[in-house]
Amino acid sequence: MTAIEIPALNFAALLPLFIVIGTGLLVVVLDLFIADKKSLGWLSLIGVILAAIIGNMQQGIAGFDPAFQNVSLLDGYANFFNIIFLSTAALSILVA
Repeated sequence: MTAIEIPALNFAALLPLFIVIGTGLLVVVLDLFIADKKSLGWLSLIGVILAAIIGNMQQGIAGFDPAFQNVSLLDGYANFFNIIFLSTAALSILVA
């Protein structure tokens, strides 16, 4: 009987996604306690910009390409669409 091999998981490749999710959860929780809603918008914008910066920093680093057995890839196309979606989110936050 052979042992089951557990693959190495590359959570660092999904770091920009985790930043956006964490910022969103933080904003939802802080919305219950903070009366000034304008500061929550700025917090959201900071989270989106931070995710874009981290995503761009990961682009040239070796070891960030495949994640979860090539289910999630961090290549040039993924970075391009991440920047489009994050810039759209930032503009939506600024408009709101």
